[in-house]
Amino acid sequence: YGLIPVLPHVERYAFLIDHPDVIAQLKDIGVVIQTNVSKYTKDAPFFKKMRMLKLIKRGLIDLVGTDTHSMDHNPPTEYREALQTIAQKCGSRELKRMMGTAEKIFNESWAPRAKIALLNIDGTIDSRMERSVLESIRKLPSTGAEALIVRISSPGGSAIASDKIWHALRNVSEQGIPVVASIGSMGASGAYYIACGADTILAENHSIVGSIGYKVEEVAQNIRTQIKSTIGAAVKSVVQKAFDSVKTSITNFAKDMFSRLING
Repeated sequence: YGLIPVLPHVERYAFLIDHPDVIAQLKDIGVVIQTNVSKYTKDAPFFKKMRMLKLIKRGLIDLVGTDTHSMDHNPPTEYREALQTIAQKCGSRELKRMMGTAEKIFNESWAPRAKIALLNIDGTIDSRMERSVLESIRKLPSTGAEALIVRISSPGGSAIASDKIWHALRNVSEQGIPVVASIGSMGASGAYYIACGADTILAENHSIVGSIGYKVEEVAQNIRTQIKSTIGAAVKSVVQKAFDSVKTSITNFAKDMFSRLING
């Protein structure tokens, strides 16, 4: 386990810039606050630059970085210019503190790393993933983790495996450990069901989320077709009764599943 939460490009969040106390609260729970070097160059908007420098002086910014895409877009030379500006306006001590944060992130002994556990649901959900995930969740309480982030990127898979993982996540939450599901490229079918076991679900704008459920009548027609092709005759009354029983079971299962999704 080990995850260091980083809030990148804090300057993009007007609410946070207007409420430094919220930034301080995030820092108190171990979140690293990062700012982009492009906001400290000579071409950066003056007033925004001044506000960001004030946050640095207050010790509310932990890390300075760059999202250099090419030599033409945010070139590496901006980094040197930004560091010089920060050193001049905020002092070398603040600059040294922020540069030290970059080294700490890659230091395995850094204490905040152990507070939040990370669990990956990546790929098709099958019995192998089920065993691995359940074993990780079983060990979670002994790690001292204060929260669990479940990172999901999956099209779904086994309904039984998904249900077991869902139950395990609810059990973690009931033990007082907050569970947050973070959906990446996809969280569909059983993967979405697993996400519903978390206390909170987050998703990217491009995430494919949902596609859970089925049509009972469609399933019923498939059963009829299979029986007819197998015995080569119309469905007999005795088979019809068995079919009705199966249909009722499926309906009850569907009601129970959606009740869980709605009521948590």
